Parts: sequence; C-alpha cells; structure tokens
Amino acid sequence: MPTVESLLPEIRTVQELKNHSKVLAWIKQKRAADGNWKAFLNGHTKITASDHEAGDKFKMLQSHVYGQLSEQLLADLVIIGLLNQPEYAERLRNALEVVRGIAMYSGVKTYICDRRREGWLFLGGHSRIIKSNNTAEEKRALLQNLVEEKVTAELDRVVGNNPFALPVQEIDYIRELVAAINTVHEHEHITPLVKWFTNKRGEGWSFLDGHYVKKNPNRSKDGRLIDLQHRATDLVMREIIHRLTGPPLPAAA
Repeated sequence: MPTVESLLPEIRTVQELKNHSKVLAWIKQKRAADGNWKAFLNGHTKITASDHEAGDKFKMLQSHVYGQLSEQLLADLVIIGLLNQPEYAERLRNALEVVRGIAMYSGVKTYICDRRREGWLFLGGHSRIIKSNNTAEEKRALLQNLVEEKVTAELDRVVGNNPFALPVQEIDYIRELVAAINTVHEHEHITPLVKWFTNKRGEGWSFLDGHYVKKNPNRSKDGRLIDLQHRATDLVMREIIHRLTGPPLPAAA
C-alpha cells in the first residue's frame, strides 16, 4: 500500500511529466504494478475521452492525479501524525471492542470499509474473505479475526516508533491544503478563482502567485480557467511537499 514516503517521490514525478500521454502512461503503470493504487487512482478515463485539446487534457489529468495523491497523503498523515498520541491508540483499542460486538457479517464488512475510507488503510485483505464461498457466519468470524489481527499489529507498530510525526496543527494545515485542491476545481468561471487566489494570499498563503496573467486572445475563457486551476493545484501540491520534506520544487513560470 502506498505510504507517505512512497507517495512524495511519485508526486514529484507527476510534477515533472510534460504531456498528457506521459501522465496517462504513469497512471496505467502504477495501477498495473500495484493493485492497491486502483483503490484511489481512478476517474481519469473521463478526462482522456473528453473533447479538450491535448494540452488541456494534460493539465486536467495532472491536477486530477494531484488531488488523488494529496487525499491519499492526508489519509496517511492523519494516522502518522497521531501515532504517538493516546487518542489514536485508544481508537484502535475501541475498534477491537466494537468489531467483537458486531453480530452480522454485513456489519463487519461495512465497518472495515468505513474505517478504510477514514484512512485506516492497514485494514486490508478483506476482499478475499468477502469473495469466498464461506457462509455469512463464517465470513463474519473470519473478518473479525482479520480486523483483530490487523489492529493489534498496528498497535504494536505505533508504540514508541514514529520517525515522521507531525504536530496536529501541521496536519490541520495540510488538511486545508488538500481541501483547497477540491475547491479550486469547483470553480466554473475564472473571475471567482482569481478572487480565491487573492483572498488566500491575504490569509497568508503567499506561495500562491502568478494568477494575474495577461489575457491571451487565442485562449478561450475555459482554457484560461484550466490554466489557473492547474497552476493553483500545482502550487498547493508544492506547498504540501514543502511542509513534509523542506524546500519545494520551483514552480513553473
């Protein structure tokens, strides 16, 4: 399963790709090499099948991947940032009690899926049980044993060993950055997005720049919107990397 340490270099790789076909090839390679990437690296075909020009497809596809990678990063960071805190250990212990008390197979399955969506990606291996020919009661017992095994291993792993710990306030800031990527792509017109840049810079996000660009008479409003969305996403991703590893890569002009 991808981790913070493995996702960061992949984000840098995506930042350095220069065209739509290379981003698409990267997506296909990651999905083929490791099935776990399929769980979150998807939805790209609607972009590749669109009528946009190749240059716009590249920017849209790259921004799309940024969003998925950042959300996966956040899922990992929420866990990593809380490893040495009693709240996280208490949640794991509570999970053991909750799962032991679930009486139906469907309830255990739902519990696992809900926790994974929240970032507990260590709860893997349930698909083979779900797809098995066992009875519902047998599946319930097997899933409960699986959760107990995985949660217990996670408890053992986190005790006294957290080299990548982050303060909670830093995680909150990274959560804001991830949310910003989604916000940027909700804008349907360029003027509100320019205002968003200005407002965020006023709040202290000085890394957001380059949004006041001279109108290109050969570029449609939709094209300029895509350009600005791409720049915002790229700058936010660089800020995330900066917060995790130090100075960010220089942004494209």
